Amino acid sequence: MPSGHLRTSHLRAMESKNNNRGLFLPDFNSIKSVFTLIIFGELLAVMLALFRPITAAWIEDLSLSSLFIQWTILLSAALLTLMRPLFHKSHITVVIAATYAIILSITAINSFVAILVILENNNFNEILNLVVRNCGIAAIVSLISLRYFYLQFQLKRQLLAESRSRIAALQSRIRPHFLFNSMNTIAALVRSKPDIAEQTIEDLADLFRESLGKEDRHNTLKHELKMAKKYLRIEKLRLGERMSVKWNVSEAPLDAVIPHITLQPLLENAVYHGIEPMVKGGNIQLSARRNQGELIILISNSLPEHDSEKVRKGHQIAINNTRERLKLFYSTPGKLETIEKSGYFTVELRLPYQKR
Repeated sequence: MPSGHLRTSHLRAMESKNNNRGLFLPDFNSIKSVFTLIIFGELLAVMLALFRPITAAWIEDLSLSSLFIQWTILLSAALLTLMRPLFHKSHITVVIAATYAIILSITAINSFVAILVILENNNFNEILNLVVRNCGIAAIVSLISLRYFYLQFQLKRQLLAESRSRIAALQSRIRPHFLFNSMNTIAALVRSKPDIAEQTIEDLADLFRESLGKEDRHNTLKHELKMAKKYLRIEKLRLGERMSVKWNVSEAPLDAVIPHITLQPLLENAVYHGIEPMVKGGNIQLSARRNQGELIILISNSLPEHDSEKVRKGHQIAINNTRERLKLFYSTPGKLETIEKSGYFTVELRLPYQKR
């Protein structure tokens, strides 16, 4: 059997296996989740109370129903939280069955306790009727809730898969021409300057190793600047004195995290659409600083005097790709603005300042 078919079958099997993992239940171990459960329980208690005739004892009945429902919901949530590590390794049908069993068991136990201890009722038929009634309500509400949680889980997973696919597609459009130019540069240096050729190969390997990493990870600004310098060092060998680079990163918060491979596409854009078309060359400037809760990065490059419309369109392709990536990475998207002034094209990035 061809190896490609084996790999495809293996990936499909792993994907199917992961799809059946019981990770769809929300994490109840947070203040927000507990608050949501309490509100849901109160609404359920009020709804059930409205089905009964409003009498002088209606408020008391509502209070008892509320106490019973809150106690049942919070106990169930606590037990499901304790079981969560096991659910991560279990098939989805096992998780659903276990969740159902836990909720119904706690409902039945609480019903017995409420009747025998609080209401002090020893009538077997009344006890049985109340237990069956409460378990029936719990079964219906649980079924609806589990279905809702599963649909939410599926939707989030679909959105995540689409986001990763879009990011990977955007990254794949960044670099083909750079590889060919780099190989030509290395070929020209192998005999005349073998040490520099070796360093260039190492830089190129580091850059492409970086591009093969997970598309949704973050790097520190320090690491991104290191990769940017490797990239510009390779381009400097190709362009020589036609390209000068100025770094203004003394005040940069090097511990800030940003999406990986954020700087290189913009620098690549500056080289190919700014510096390379200029016969006499030009310069690139990169600065980074922190302004309160924002990380501000500026990348400027000289602009050719001719074919400005073509250059502007070339710039826009890479900028749109980067802007799209930022939207996918941040819940509050970072800002990317462009300025064309005094013979320079500047890209300004404003990203949320975050530390690893």
